[in-house]
Amino acid sequence: MIRIAFTSLAPFISGAERSLQVTIRHLPEVGVEPVLIGPATSQLVTWCEREGIPFLTCPLPFRDKWHPIRWWRSVRRLRTLLREHRIDIVHANQMWSYPAIGMAARDLGLTRVCHLRDEVDSPALHWCCPTGPEAAICISGHIARQAEFAWSTDPVQPRIATHINPVELPPRTDPSDDLWLRSEARLSLNIPLDAIVFGFVGQVRAVKGVLGLLDSLSRLPRERPWLALIAGQDNEPGAPYEKRCRERAARPDLSGRIRFLGYLDDLTPLYRSIDVAVVPSLEEPMGRIPLEAASFSRPSLAFSVGGLPDVVQDQKTGRLIPANDWSGLTDAMANLIDGGVADMGIAARSWVEEVADPVRYARWLADHYRELRSAQSRSELKVL
Repeated sequence: MIRIAFTSLAPFISGAERSLQVTIRHLPEVGVEPVLIGPATSQLVTWCEREGIPFLTCPLPFRDKWHPIRWWRSVRRLRTLLREHRIDIVHANQMWSYPAIGMAARDLGLTRVCHLRDEVDSPALHWCCPTGPEAAICISGHIARQAEFAWSTDPVQPRIATHINPVELPPRTDPSDDLWLRSEARLSLNIPLDAIVFGFVGQVRAVKGVLGLLDSLSRLPRERPWLALIAGQDNEPGAPYEKRCRERAARPDLSGRIRFLGYLDDLTPLYRSIDVAVVPSLEEPMGRIPLEAASFSRPSLAFSVGGLPDVVQDQKTGRLIPANDWSGLTDAMANLIDGGVADMGIAARSWVEEVADPVRYARWLADHYRELRSAQSRSELKVL
C-alpha cells in the first residue's frame, strides 16, 4: 500500500476539489492510501470525516519576506506530519497548495507531484514551485503546453503527464428510465416537464461569462417553453457580479426564464433536469462541467477556449462555438431547442466512459506513483 499525502487549500468546493474527491474515493481500490493535508478552514474537513479519510491540519502558506516565522513553522509542521504518517509521495492538488509541502518533502527526500489545474506561465510556476516537483499532472493539453513552455529553460524539468479529470459515472439508463428520472428531478426543482432546460454550473463571476449567457438567452424565441438554471455563487465579498446577473435576469426579456439555484452540494437533480449544459467561459483550463453533464447523457455547448476542446467533441458530444461569439451561442441553443439533443447525449455518455472513468483514472495514477518511486530508487542507487 502506497501512502499519498494530498494538499488542498479548498476555501470553497469547486471543480478542483470535486476532482480530488472523486480521485480519493477510488484510490484504495488500487492499493493507494490517501491522506489529506490542509488548513483548518478547508471546506474538505467535513467531507473527509464523512468518508473516513484522515485529514491533517496545517496551514499551507506562500513564502514571503513579511511572514518568515509563519512559513518556517508550517514547513516544520509538515515535515513532522509526513514522517509520523509514513508518507511515500506528496501530491499538491493545485499549484497554490504546493510551496510549503514541496519544501518539506524535499527535505525528507520524498517524491513530489503537483497537479496543474489553472492557467500557468513561467513566473507563476516558479513562484509556486521553486523546489521541484519531480512530476506534474496537467488536466488538459492546453495546460500541458503552457507548463512545457514555462519549464522549457530549466536545467531540471519535471515529468509532465496529461490526464483529464475523472468523474463519477451514474448507472446507464435506457430512454424510458431516463425520462422518468428527469421528470422526478424536475418535479423536485419545480420545473415544467415540457420545457427545454439549459444548465450553467460554476462560480458566478465575469470569466465564466454569465452576463453574456443571459444576453444570449434573451434572444431565444419567447414562444418556446425554455428555461435556464444557474447553479453556483459569487464568492467575492458582497457578490457584486452575481447581483448584476440577477438584475439582468429580472428584466422583462428574461423574466420568469432564469432560476438561480445557488451552490448545490449534490448536482444530480440539476444534471437530470437539464437538456443541455452551457459553458460560456471566456477562459477555461479544462472544463469539468461537460464531463459531468456527459455522465448523465447530456451534451454541452461551450466556447472553443483553453482546454474546453479537450472535453467537448464538436458535433458529437456537443457544440464548440468560437470564443466570444454570443450570437453563435444563441443560434446553437436555438438549434438544440429544435432537436438533436438525445443523440448527442448518448454519444457524450459513451465518450466520457472512455476518457474520465474514475476506476481507470485511479489505476493510472497508482501506476504513475509506483513508476515515480521506482525512478527515485534508481536515482538514489546511482548516487550511491
